Amino acid sequence: MPVLKIPVLIALVGVYQLMVSAGVPERKDMFSNKCIEPIPGPYPLYVVDYKPPGCFKVPKWNPPPPNYCFYLRRNATLFNAGILIIPNPGAQVQAMAALELFMIFSKTSTYPVDVGIWGEGVNAHDIDLPMGIKLSVQFSIPPCLKVGGYDVYSGKQINATTILTTKITIPDIGTVSTVGYGNLSGYVNLKSQNHHLISHTTASGRAGTITSTVSYDFFNYAISPTRYDFYAFIDVQISAMKNGLLVYYEKRHPVFGGGY
Repeated sequence: MPVLKIPVLIALVGVYQLMVSAGVPERKDMFSNKCIEPIPGPYPLYVVDYKPPGCFKVPKWNPPPPNYCFYLRRNATLFNAGILIIPNPGAQVQAMAALELFMIFSKTSTYPVDVGIWGEGVNAHDIDLPMGIKLSVQFSIPPCLKVGGYDVYSGKQINATTILTTKITIPDIGTVSTVGYGNLSGYVNLKSQNHHLISHTTASGRAGTITSTVSYDFFNYAISPTRYDFYAFIDVQISAMKNGLLVYYEKRHPVFGGGY
């Protein structure tokens, strides 16, 4: 099995030092508040907990955890909820994506006063579909740290750019490759403990008679700093013509799901 390339987690003090994932497409962030460059640090954060058990002991996994590693870490003014998204074992690109929401407190506040996000890496999935169709999906986020959101509803929100690259091959018909851009969005409510980190990225394209639309969605919802639901899925829609007949496929493929 290829070596799993793992993104650097910001100042994961006393846990591990890891290499930055390779292969993230180059693209500047699309939003007005730019990524912080270079990323400052270290932030002295300690790990509160993680799920599934033992998943944070990278790179000493044997075997690796299924699909994800959810973790919480904090200090006096930060409470961070993050997730490592792990590729399926058959994926040609064995790399990870890491997404993390920063809830920023003052030293005396009960509720957050601001928001931050961090993302980096690639999550790859190779999926065998009916009729011999092959699907390769790469969800990626160029390294980006942002701190300080804009006002929305009763809270603060902040956004970063995500990228989805897909390749679909249909036997005896052809191949379509697509690239699409989306959004990683973090939100904290300043009057309660509600917060979330979500991402939606879609890639659509056409080649010959093949048309495809693939989307990658990630959700991490919380009603308190320690109660979470998190899940991700890939939606696939493909159509093509073969010998005058329509080939059509549409389905949602779960990536992971869980709660904490």
